Amino acid sequence: MSILNQLSSLFSNNVSQTPYNQHSQNTASKLDNTVTNNTASSLTSHHYGDTVTISNTAKSILSSDQRDDNSVTMNTNKGYKKLDLDDYFLPPQGNVGVKGLNDVVFLMPSQDNVDAITEHLSKKMPQFLKDNNIPEPPSTIQYDNQGQIQLPHDYPYAAQFKQALEETPAMARELHTVNALASHVNEMKKLTPFNEEFSQAKSLSEQNLIVKKYQHLLNDNRENDTILLNFDTDGKLSISAEKAS
Repeated sequence: MSILNQLSSLFSNNVSQTPYNQHSQNTASKLDNTVTNNTASSLTSHHYGDTVTISNTAKSILSSDQRDDNSVTMNTNKGYKKLDLDDYFLPPQGNVGVKGLNDVVFLMPSQDNVDAITEHLSKKMPQFLKDNNIPEPPSTIQYDNQGQIQLPHDYPYAAQFKQALEETPAMARELHTVNALASHVNEMKKLTPFNEEFSQAKSLSEQNLIVKKYQHLLNDNRENDTILLNFDTDGKLSISAEKAS
C-alpha cells in the first residue's frame, strides 16, 4: 500500500469509529492532496502521519487561552496547539459530533508528535500496569494489517493486558496512534532520495528515469516494515522497525 493510500486508509478507519464517519472519504482525499502538495517539505522534515479525532474535552482545551501543566504542544491540522494528551485520546462521549471537517482536529505527520506521544506513554504505562494489577508490560507490541494488536507468544499477561486496553480505550488509541505515526515516518524516510532527485530533475525524461529507479518504493503493493513498540521492565517506550521480508 502506498504512503498516501495508507495515510487515507488509517484516517478513514479511525474516523469510522466516531460520529464523524460521514466525513471520512472527503477528509482522506483532502489529506492526500495536502501530503502530495507538501511532499518536499514533509520528507525533509521526516514527517509522517496518523489521524485522531479529538474528544469534546480536548476541543474545550483548544478553545481556551488557559493551559495546564499537562499540555503538550502538538502539530495539528490547525497549526501548533497545546493539547492535554490524556484528554485528547479519550473517545468522544455521547452522540454529539462535529458539524463539518473544519471542526475536526487531528495530528499532523510530525516527528515532534511521535516524540511527545512516546514520552507520554512512557510516563503512563507504569500506572496503567499498576491500576490493572499487571506485573510487567509486554516486551513488544505490534499491529497486524487489520490493525489488531499482537503481543509476544510468551507474554504471560497477554489476556489481562488486552482486557485492560478494552477497559481503557484512551490507552489503546494512543498506542495505535504512535504505531501508525512511526510507520509513516519510517516509510517516508525511504523516499527522501527520490524526493531530492526528482526535485532536481531538469526534464520530463529525467523525471521518468528517477521514477523508474525508485519504482520499488512507489509500488502500491510493496510491504511496509513492521513497527515494534518496545517496552523495558519499567514501562519506558522505544520504537524500532523490522524490515519487511
